[in-house]
This record gives sequence, C-alpha cells and structure tokens, in this order.
Amino acid sequence: SATVAGLADEAAARKIRTRTSWVGRVMGVVLVGGSAGLGYFAWQRNVAYEHRWDEYNAAQAEPSAGGAQDEADFNRRMREALPNTTFQDVQLVILGEMGEHRDAEAVPLLVRARESAGPIRAQAARALARIGLPAAGSAKPDLMRVLPSCTDPPSRAAVVWALAVLNEPQAADAIVEEFGAGHLQGQHGFDPRSIVTVLGVQRLAGMTRHEQVGVRALVA
Repeated sequence: SATVAGLADEAAARKIRTRTSWVGRVMGVVLVGGSAGLGYFAWQRNVAYEHRWDEYNAAQAEPSAGGAQDEADFNRRMREALPNTTFQDVQLVILGEMGEHRDAEAVPLLVRARESAGPIRAQAARALARIGLPAAGSAKPDLMRVLPSCTDPPSRAAVVWALAVLNEPQAADAIVEEFGAGHLQGQHGFDPRSIVTVLGVQRLAGMTRHEQVGVRALVA
C-alpha cells in the first residue's frame, strides 16, 4: 500500500515537472522573442537617429552633388522632409527654413505643426509670422484656437506675435498683455507698427494711462 502510494506520488511529481518544463519553455520563447523585438526596435531607432539629417543635408548640398537646384526646389524638399521626421531638432530647423524662405506653400504644414505643444508650436508660429500677409492669413483661426492652451511663455509670445503680424483684432487683449510684459519685443522682425495697426487708433487712445509702462510708451 505504501509502495503504491509512493509510485502514485512519483508519477504525479513527474507530471508536474513535465507541465512546468513545458510552460517554462513557452515562457522562455516568449521572453526571448520579446527581447529580440525590443532590440530590433531599438536598433531601427538608432539607425533612424544617425540618419535623421540626411534629407536636410542632401537639400543643402551643391546642385551638382544632388542638392536643391534653386530656392523653389529647396522649399519643396523641406516640405517633403518635415512629415518624414519625428526628431524635434530636425523639425525645428526645417520649420525655421520655411519661415526664413517665406514659403507660402508651407502654410498648411505650419498650421498642422502648431498642434504640437512647446518648441514646435513656437517655431511654427514664428515661421507663420515671417511669411506674413497675405500668404499666412489663413492660419489666423487656428492660431486663435490654440492661443488659450499656450501656457509656456515662448510659445505664447510666438503665437501672439504671429497674430499681431497677421492683423487679427480678436487677439488684441493678448497682444497688449504680451507687449506690456516685454515678451514680443524679442520676436524676429519685431515692429511696434504691427501692434498699432492691429489695435487701431481708437483703442490706443484709451491706453494713455495703462498700468504697463511699455504700453504707455507705445501710445505716446
């Protein structure tokens, strides 16, 4: 009886060991496969990072070396490169180029870029300000839409300045606030006449006793 019981216990133990061994092998395969997948993803990401400037550098090369043939070709290549990169440093440079070259065809891309918070939004707004009217006028509703969510000073100042350049009267309060705080004066191409234009003579006339010294100086 004891022998039979011992044999039964041994058989049960073998079954447990067999089951455990099978589960262990499956888990091992899953873990190895998962690690390999993560490793491959990391490798792909590293390769993409190392080559993140390729499109930009190619456009900057001499025309004889495959670079842009002229400004229009360079602008086109920048528009094509922007959606292809997820790296912020590259995006910021491309957005800056769009503004510097005043690429009117880039306005839809700049409008989409302003959906991103932080530096990307600020850079897109700066580019729209540099493009100016009339080409960037279509961006005004979108800039007004994101204005309430612009809480970091650089983004808010850039968006407000773009609205001032684009002569958006609905942004008048924000323009006065940012100008009075000294946040607009450092924007590229700052010109107080843009503020005067968007505020209008009538509103300026009522600001002679404004609490902000800068605003009173503007009125004067």
